[in-house]
Amino acid sequence: MRHEHAIIHHRAIDFWSARAAVLVVICLQLLVINNLSFGPRWLAPSIEAGLLVPLSIATAWTQMATQKAVDHEHWYAIGRFRVFIRRTALVMTGVISLMNCGSLVLLVRALLEGRAGAARRCLSTR
Repeated sequence: MRHEHAIIHHRAIDFWSARAAVLVVICLQLLVINNLSFGPRWLAPSIEAGLLVPLSIATAWTQMATQKAVDHEHWYAIGRFRVFIRRTALVMTGVISLMNCGSLVLLVRALLEGRAGAARRCLSTR
């Protein structure tokens, strides 16, 4: 297993740790109730889970395939799946970032308008 894609097998914990972190984000978004979520409360977790499932399946397939790969065609197929995994991971990161930025904008607006308790006095320069 001396191919450039063999790192998928040797560093499998890194790939699964990232998927676990996304799962924690999904759970927190479902469990934390607030009025400052961007869009409906279920939207971000649904999109993230919809991206996480195929990403996890592709990662598991790729990790198993690296153990059995012996010729160039096997490694080529692994490389194609690896590109799919990277692109899907980038899309998921972008979706999570956009949803969190939208929630942050709503939170800052609520703080500055005084709808979030006495926080407006903390942020004012007077």
